[in-house]
Amino acid sequence: MRCVECLQGQYDGNVSMTCADGTYLADSSACVRACLVGETDTVVVNGNSHTDATVTARLSSGNTETGLQCSTLDAAYSGTYDLTCTNGLLSDSHSCHEMCLTTDSVTALVRGSSYNVMPVSDIVHGTTGNVPCSSHLTGYAGDIVLTCTEGSMQADGSGCQAPCTSGSSLSVTFGGASHTVTLTSQITSGTTGTESCNSVDNGFNGDLVLSCSDGAASMASNTCTERPCAQDLGYALSLGGETATNNLASQVTHAATVTVGCGTVASGWGGDITVTCIKGSAIPDYSACLSPCVLGTTTSLVLGVDSESFSVSSTAVIAHGATGTESCAIAHQGFEGNIVLSCDAGTLSMDSNTCVEKPCLQNLSYSVTLGQFSKTLQLDSQLSHGGTTASTACSVVDPSYDRDFTATCNKADMVGNMGGCLQACTTETVGLFALGPETGKVSPSSRLPGDGSSFGMDCSVRRRPPAVAMPLGVENTTRNMEMEPTEKKQHIAGAHEEH
Repeated sequence: MRCVECLQGQYDGNVSMTCADGTYLADSSACVRACLVGETDTVVVNGNSHTDATVTARLSSGNTETGLQCSTLDAAYSGTYDLTCTNGLLSDSHSCHEMCLTTDSVTALVRGSSYNVMPVSDIVHGTTGNVPCSSHLTGYAGDIVLTCTEGSMQADGSGCQAPCTSGSSLSVTFGGASHTVTLTSQITSGTTGTESCNSVDNGFNGDLVLSCSDGAASMASNTCTERPCAQDLGYALSLGGETATNNLASQVTHAATVTVGCGTVASGWGGDITVTCIKGSAIPDYSACLSPCVLGTTTSLVLGVDSESFSVSSTAVIAHGATGTESCAIAHQGFEGNIVLSCDAGTLSMDSNTCVEKPCLQNLSYSVTLGQFSKTLQLDSQLSHGGTTASTACSVVDPSYDRDFTATCNKADMVGNMGGCLQACTTETVGLFALGPETGKVSPSSRLPGDGSSFGMDCSVRRRPPAVAMPLGVENTTRNMEMEPTEKKQHIAGAHEEH
């Protein structure tokens, strides 16, 4: 008989049945227990224990399930593991290794400075990943090499190459003479940039092709030739309320053109002014100039989880085609994060934002007001925006009020929700009543909730002795009456509270 038929399907093998003097004797010693789905083994990876390793299907003793993905143990693992069943017990062998994730970071030393570097994609143990140097050092070429060993990274920043920066100078030779060139724009290492010959010598047009190698610039080639137009011809430029006078460095052929950056005349402008030499006159064309967004340019934004609308103004000039970063606090002090604004021909718009409402910090002091009283409270624990405190008795603020109130976190500030508080009637509360021609005052004999509760009074009355004797013949038409409290719960018509 198979073991599986008599031992609940958990065992493999056969039970030996022997008949002895009319009685069956069963020998189950050959039965071996299988490993079932849900039964687990502890796999240790890089010192970390994972107790949830299990087979995907029933596994007979002596068999092995192979190729299980290590990522099922931890998303940060690569490789596979095998599970072997031995009489109901699982054991493992694995090639699991911890990867270095994009959320990990390491300090990289580049040119004597330290930078916090994160991989651009997950790095498998024993391999490397590259991070562009330019993501941490503007204009730098090359890569920071990250090596991953069991989830730990090492960074090598020796491959980062410096750019040739704007404003740096070098000596070049063209037209049979030596010249000093000052770069007007940055050149990335391993690439080339161009400078106009007339920026070096007024008597030339064409370009200098300059190459950059780890911060050192040199001339690769040039097309510098003498300019055949009126040298030093002056012409005026006017843009955005600013004016400038330019001079041609040398002669320019009729119908030939030169370009001047709009931003060199008026700060922040984009595009180019095209200057055409027409019969000895320099005629500027501003049609391609695009205006910047000046200080105080306003735009409307929708921010935060509540999608609130805010109007914000730039705190600095943003050039056309450029972006500027503002703190989210310019929209509301209760935000944290940044807003990236972009400028297009004078129009400001939001590119992106990381604005989130600030939480209300633990121990934050805030004030709530109820009636004529104010109370300063302290937040027991941090609340996220929109979070609400536990209920607090309204009487904590004003003893004359019943029920409870809460406070809600609104962008780092607490706002009391006092609408549920109701003022009670105390033995000091006085109400006026009218009973026939009589008037008087009543007060409850004990505190009553301010939720519309009523109390009863005995309608029997007693007159007060007159405080002053009335002159003979003059009738006192007003009789002051007092009501005697009673235990009856009756409503007195015409009564109201006076506080």
